Amino acid sequence: MLACDPRERKCCGDEKFRVSTQQPKKNRPTKTSGEASSTSSGTVSSMTSTGVSKVTLQEEEEGRICGFLDEILLHESSMEPLQKKTHLMCQCCGKQAFHRCTRCPGKPVLHLHLPKDRKNSCFLHCHNTSSLGKWKCDWRMTGTKRKDWEYPNKGSLDMSRKEVRQLHERLVGATASSADRRQHHNDPQVDSTWNDQCL
Repeated sequence: MLACDPRERKCCGDEKFRVSTQQPKKNRPTKTSGEASSTSSGTVSSMTSTGVSKVTLQEEEEGRICGFLDEILLHESSMEPLQKKTHLMCQCCGKQAFHRCTRCPGKPVLHLHLPKDRKNSCFLHCHNTSSLGKWKCDWRMTGTKRKDWEYPNKGSLDMSRKEVRQLHERLVGATASSADRRQHHNDPQVDSTWNDQCL
C-alpha cells in the first residue's frame, strides 16, 4: 500500500485524495477502476456518497422509506391552484377542488387532501397504480354510469390492490418470457417482489 499512488485511481475513493483533485484534468485517467468495474460488471458501490450502505438501506426499508417516489414528487410540485379562485369537481372523489396537476395529461383537478380529512389524499390515490379504476375519473373503464359511482371503501381498495398487482406481474412475466424466447433462453426468472416499489 505504501507504493500505491491515488493518481492512478486503482482503488475506490482514490479520486477524492488531495493529490488526485490537484492533478490536471488532462493527466487524469479517463475512467476510474471503480467506474470501469461498475459499468462492465453491472455492480454498484457498497455505499453512497452520503454514507448510505446496504445495511442502513435494509433497516430503513422496514421503517420510513416507501420506495422511489421521484415521479410522484414531480407531480406534487406540478400542482397549481385554479385561476381566479374558482373550483371544479375533483377527478378522484367528485367534490369541489381548487388545484390541478399540470403534469398529468388533461390536467386533472384534484385535492391535495380530502375536505375535512387530512389523513387521506385524492392526489396520491389518483396517481396510485393499485387503485386504478376505482375513482370518479375511471367510470368509463369500469363500464358503470357516472352517476352510479361510489367512493370505494377500504375493503374495495385492498381487493383492487391485489388484482392490479397480479395483473402487473402477469404482464411483466409475459414480457420477460417473450424477451427470453427471442434470446433463446429456457425459463424467465421474474422476481416476485419486483413490484413492491412501484407507485
